[in-house]
Amino acid sequence: MHQKEMNRDPSQEDTPAQVHVSEPFFRSTLKDNSTGYSSSDPAVSSNLLRLYSLYSILRVAVSYTVADVIRRPRNFCIGVFAVILLVFFSGALLMGIEKAPYIFLRLAELTVGEADIMIMGGGNRISGLVNYTSVESRLMATREIRGVAPRWVTPATAHYHEDVFHKRYSTARSRRITPAEASVNLLIIDSEQERHIGLGRGWKHRDTGYAEAHVYKGVLDYLKLQSNHGERINIRLPLQEFLRSILKNTTFVVDLEKLKEGNNTYTDTILKFLALNNIKDGDTIDLTKMLNMNLAMNVVDEITSADGKYPSLYGNIVVIDYKKLISIFVDQSCLLGPTSLTPGEGFLLPSIIDVLAASKILSEIDLINAVPILAIVLKDRRSMYYKGKEERAKAMVMRTNAIIRNSMGVDFEGFVEYPIMRVMGDFDGNQAVLTSSLTTIVFGVIILCMILFFMLLRTNADERQFEFALMRAQGMGKSQVMAVILSQTVAFVIPGIIVGVILLILLNIGLEAVLANFTAADPRYDMIIVMPVLIAIGLGITLPLSASWGAVSHALGSSLRDALDVFRRGQSETKVVMIRLEELGVATWQIILGIFLVASGFIVYYMIPFAFIFEHLTLFFFLMNSILIVMVVGICFIMYVVEPYAESAVLWLMMWGREKQFMIIVKKNLYDHRIRNSKTFMMILISVASIVSGSVMFSMLSVTSSQLLQLYNGADISATSNDFYMPLNEKLLTALLEKWQGEYVQEWAYHSFPLDAYPHIGYPTKLETTIRKGNAMPIIAVSKNLLNTVFKDYILEEARDKRYPFTKTVDGKYDVVASMYDHPPQPSHTAGQTIATGLTDWMQTPNISQKASYVIPAIVAAGLQNGVGVSVGDGMVLEYKYKVADDSVETRFYVSLRALMNRVSGFPSISSVPFLSRSSSVLIPQSFFITLLNPVMMDFGKEANVKLPPTAVTELRQQTLFIRLYKNITAAQRSAFVNELISNMDLTHHTVFDTQESIDELNVIGNFIMYFFYFTAIVCISLCTLMMCITFVANVQMNVQVVGVLRALGCSHQHVFRIILYEAFSIVLSAFFIGLLAGSFVGVTLGLQLATVMVLPFQFTMPYVLIGLLFVLALLAAVFGSLVPFRAVNKSSIGVLMKRT
Repeated sequence: MHQKEMNRDPSQEDTPAQVHVSEPFFRSTLKDNSTGYSSSDPAVSSNLLRLYSLYSILRVAVSYTVADVIRRPRNFCIGVFAVILLVFFSGALLMGIEKAPYIFLRLAELTVGEADIMIMGGGNRISGLVNYTSVESRLMATREIRGVAPRWVTPATAHYHEDVFHKRYSTARSRRITPAEASVNLLIIDSEQERHIGLGRGWKHRDTGYAEAHVYKGVLDYLKLQSNHGERINIRLPLQEFLRSILKNTTFVVDLEKLKEGNNTYTDTILKFLALNNIKDGDTIDLTKMLNMNLAMNVVDEITSADGKYPSLYGNIVVIDYKKLISIFVDQSCLLGPTSLTPGEGFLLPSIIDVLAASKILSEIDLINAVPILAIVLKDRRSMYYKGKEERAKAMVMRTNAIIRNSMGVDFEGFVEYPIMRVMGDFDGNQAVLTSSLTTIVFGVIILCMILFFMLLRTNADERQFEFALMRAQGMGKSQVMAVILSQTVAFVIPGIIVGVILLILLNIGLEAVLANFTAADPRYDMIIVMPVLIAIGLGITLPLSASWGAVSHALGSSLRDALDVFRRGQSETKVVMIRLEELGVATWQIILGIFLVASGFIVYYMIPFAFIFEHLTLFFFLMNSILIVMVVGICFIMYVVEPYAESAVLWLMMWGREKQFMIIVKKNLYDHRIRNSKTFMMILISVASIVSGSVMFSMLSVTSSQLLQLYNGADISATSNDFYMPLNEKLLTALLEKWQGEYVQEWAYHSFPLDAYPHIGYPTKLETTIRKGNAMPIIAVSKNLLNTVFKDYILEEARDKRYPFTKTVDGKYDVVASMYDHPPQPSHTAGQTIATGLTDWMQTPNISQKASYVIPAIVAAGLQNGVGVSVGDGMVLEYKYKVADDSVETRFYVSLRALMNRVSGFPSISSVPFLSRSSSVLIPQSFFITLLNPVMMDFGKEANVKLPPTAVTELRQQTLFIRLYKNITAAQRSAFVNELISNMDLTHHTVFDTQESIDELNVIGNFIMYFFYFTAIVCISLCTLMMCITFVANVQMNVQVVGVLRALGCSHQHVFRIILYEAFSIVLSAFFIGLLAGSFVGVTLGLQLATVMVLPFQFTMPYVLIGLLFVLALLAAVFGSLVPFRAVNKSSIGVLMKRT
């Protein structure tokens, strides 16, 4: 043979074109006549060969994959379930991000009503009227407007209607005993028009008819009335304001001669009435002062909530339709004569209008021509509100400009409000936090799925490595083997994506049904947001295919000899690799670490400042969440070193009594499987730590939000005026509070407008040290019982002047405010003989000693201690300017610091942070504040001819009212009190805050976000469960002979299962508890840092429900993860187990 090869002709050597290539067993040869093309065309034949080769590869790959799935469906099912979880969960979270604006928009509508624009007539601070008849057609012709409706809102009083006959002739015993009256707000609307334009989509009450009204439930309960029972309620209107708003003239001249012409009993009664009231012939009578207006209305429905029909701040509301209002007033007042009694033939019964000759006044009444409020609903409004803050504001301004220009005119003197957009601006921060959090969670799930797919495909390749080697030995190339492996990946990707998309469609239908019920809008079942679904499909395709690269490299990386050696165990081998020094370079891990450090520095020093400065909140919170996740993962990597000790500790705690006989076997298994188990341990550890840290941080953030809300509101109930010229009516409100004191109200206090808000006081008011170091700070007068009213948790004292005695509040705090009232400062200076120069002739020498001895006590922020360098007992100088005639005068007062406060409820600017304290409030007693309002006497003396300008306001005007309620009152009682308080307010300029109600609303949003944590926990632990299954299947297959030996030694199936279960519990529970500690540490430290920065008391809180859910899911993961491999060996006999390799 060798000789024959040596004698070959060199000319007959194989050329490249003549080399015979052996084809794989599955590839057939194309016949020249099997195609429709001539074999003489080499290009066509080559293309056909490639196509047929590709077809053959795909056919073999599909055939092998189908057969493998039928024979071994375990990995296929795990892969399908993992893809379903990935597609469904990522798509659901991204879909939630897209649908979150729906919820925030509806929350805004429920708060301020569904009107997009509120146009109010009149300029400055006095509301005027709009002639709706003249502007309606122009408004409706504007393309931006869907509809417009007129509205009237006026305060009124309501009381139980007792008819005249019953009141006069019934006995006292048979009369119904009801409270005297209740304060309400009367809302007069055009019911038909508002229903037509969609204003009040969730309004469940029908249109009111003649003498009908919908009344708030609290009013009915207070007046002991029932709805839809034919009962009536009397509405007393402020006739002076009401008639003057709709009539040009409310006066008429008395004509006694005309009255005497009537010569009947009715005329005599009128004449006696005029004489009794000393009204003479020719006198002018004002109807608004002469009469009161009462309307008797039938109670139709009780109103339990605003449902977007009107702002929820209206409180006690009575809703009626305007169309029959004048008719009701005329009929019930008998102005045109009685309607039930008509004069017989030949008789004359004059009406009141005829007698008083006031028919002209009545003819001028037309409500529709005197509308104070126009509620406008825009077209395509939702898309506008779903935009970002800047785009939303720009779109609203453009629409408003077009509306005013085309309908109201450029000379319109009224003002425009955007209630929904204002509230949506408050929700922008919440939406940014929600979007960034959900996006971060999606990235976390992507990483977990990537690890899971990698391990699944790696295990799948290990189990089939011998089969792949046989394929290669039969002539199949590596590309064909790669196609087989990829086909196995595609096999579970396609059904997983299909099922995941179907679940997303069903989820979208469910969300649309829920949102339609919540938003009172028509559901859009056929409309699905495409982008989240496409992203979810893309993730479902790219992640498994990317993870398959590792499996392909592992399967094709070994030689045929090693792959065909069934007795070879890679885990038991030790490899020695020799590398020359000149071949050494930068390791891969060093490159990855360098890239990570560069990216981290870029994010911290460039991206975060950029996002913060330009107010890209979503990007800012996303980066912060990413840093948080990286920190948690870093701690998890550090805790990886304690894995064996933690597993041993958990195993020692679990095994008791006779179970200890399995401890050595379990420890041996943990040691042998450490490399594979470590991936499962790390996956569970990162999942638990990330979820716990995020939930703990969110719980801390929720507590901080509630604390800030309490700090800003100050007390259980607070009422604030936003206009100096419309202050709180202290006399009226005090009378109301005294009425409810002892039942609902425990204490109350006021604080005034800042000193520089008064028109004759110049801005700013400066508080400086004697060396002229200080800042512009608002001076505010507070009531004596302030600290007995506001929340006690935010009365944080830094230092107080111990030269003065201090009593304690009802909460045990030192009452530094009451000390300023009870113990004013002693005179600081006694002046001797004074020489004054430079005074004009009309000015007298001022009493310098009086001014110098006048010391004002004050409470300031503790931040001034470091910012300015003052402490308690130190003196500071209050400097400001005030107007005198046509000039301004600068004055100074000496201020003594009674206390330095870290926090004071109701005054958020008071803080221990120096830069926040530069413009913080300065609290002084009311008597000293009144002196500051009129310092002329202190500066120029009593007899000086110096006066303040006519516009000066020297009375104390209150800006905020704090109310403390008893702790044992119910929610219904609180609501009734708040609604009555609102009814005594000016709805345009006054705002009432119910702190507990606001906290409840925050809790609703918090619970909604916490549901996402529950959902995330289920998904993450489900992925960890699949990882457990993959890991323990490989572990059991590797130690199947050990299982056979244990069975041969007498261990039962239950003993084997408990051995596997103990190993699973050791991994899962150790990872759970370490993750719980790591996540809690990160979350609590962030919460502590947040409380320190915000200068708030630290309140420890944990999401115990979520932690319990994680613990239960972890136990189920251990049981299920160990049950799957146990079933694989449970049915096999001992002989079969001993023969397996």
